[in-house]
Formats: sequence, structure tokens, C-alpha cells
Amino acid sequence: MPARVAALVDQEEARLRHHRGGVVLEFILPVDMVNTPVEEWPRAAPFGSAAQDAAFAAPFGMEYKVVIRSLERMDALHLHRVWNERWQVLTGGGAASVHRCEKGDGSQRQHLYAKLKQDPSIALMTLGSPPDDEAGRRELVLGLQVGLPVLLWAHEGALSDREHAVVHTLSDAGGWDALLDHVTRLHFSPGTRDDGREDAMRSRIAVLWDDPSRLPEVPESAG
Repeated sequence: MPARVAALVDQEEARLRHHRGGVVLEFILPVDMVNTPVEEWPRAAPFGSAAQDAAFAAPFGMEYKVVIRSLERMDALHLHRVWNERWQVLTGGGAASVHRCEKGDGSQRQHLYAKLKQDPSIALMTLGSPPDDEAGRRELVLGLQVGLPVLLWAHEGALSDREHAVVHTLSDAGGWDALLDHVTRLHFSPGTRDDGREDAMRSRIAVLWDDPSRLPEVPESAG
């Protein structure tokens, strides 16, 4: 799959060769795949096999803003109204806020659901553990259920206090326009997992950034 995605990215880059500006890669994934570090997947060899050993196969997360989207929520049309409402909170210039889950909060589903529903200003939530963990998965699914458009988590363990501080600083300053740019830079936090070897650089966090106004076009059945 990574090789196929790399080929599609190069195909699109060729089409956009006169484009000026950034590119965002969106991966639409089911819940059981959302913790896949897709931002670590490498670009294709840029100059073919002749120079393959000399070139650096840069991971997507170093080349682009890479985000995850929820397949289940796209299919759940009965949840799109609340999803649109929370997106408007994020982008409407109002007082959007962040909720931080502590480790294990997902085990108290009723309490967390009530907290999120009772505070319509919450547009972003950080998970206390990755979705591979049962509590983290519950936090993720509850966030999707109430319509939160942005969810962040560490691929392993929990987000650091420094990473939380970045998110809260942006939200306190009303810097939501810059949020995507800043949080995707945290994919590869210097010094967190890199021991100096070229194959050792690994992604630190996952970013689910889900814009309900951007839904994929599904071709009509030929039948």
C-alpha cells in the first residue's frame, strides 16, 4: 500500500507541477487503522533506479501536511449535522476550546460524552492514549460521535506537556488558522525517536483533521 500511495502522490505532483502553494495529504481510514503512521510512509525514488541509493526517500510527513480522516463518520450521515456545527466553531472565529483527555478517560464513556456535549465550544480533543488502546479508542469514537473535527494523539503513550502547550497556546491566541500547520510539524519532533540513523526517524503524533465540507466524490454505479 505505501508504494501504491507513493505512486499516486507522484502522479498528482506531476499534474500540479505549476501549482504554487502547499499540498495536504488526507488519508481516509477506518477506526482500526487510524493509528497507522502514514506520515512515515516514504516518497518514491525521485530519479528512478539509477540514483535510488543516493537519494533520500523522504517520509510524507516531511514533505506535506499529512492528516487522517474518519471513514466511519463520512458514512454516518446522521452525525453530519453535529460535525458541521463543531467545524463552524473551529473556523468561525469564535471562542473554540481544547479538551485534554488524561490516560484512561475513555473508560468513563458517559462522563466524557456528557462533558463534550455540554461544552459546544470544544472543537479539538487530545487523547490520553492511542486508539490501539481500548480507552484511547473509546475517546476517539466519542469525539467523532459528538462531531469534533480535530483529534490528536501520540502513536505510542501520551502526548507530552510541550505538545499540549503548543495546542493550547494556539487556541488561547485564536490561532486556529495556523493550527494545522503547527500540529503537523509535531509529527517528527526533534530528538524524540531519532537515534541518528537514516532509518530511525519515526513519527511522534497522529493528526485527525476532518473538514465536513470536503467529502470525496463517489462515482455513480455504471449499473
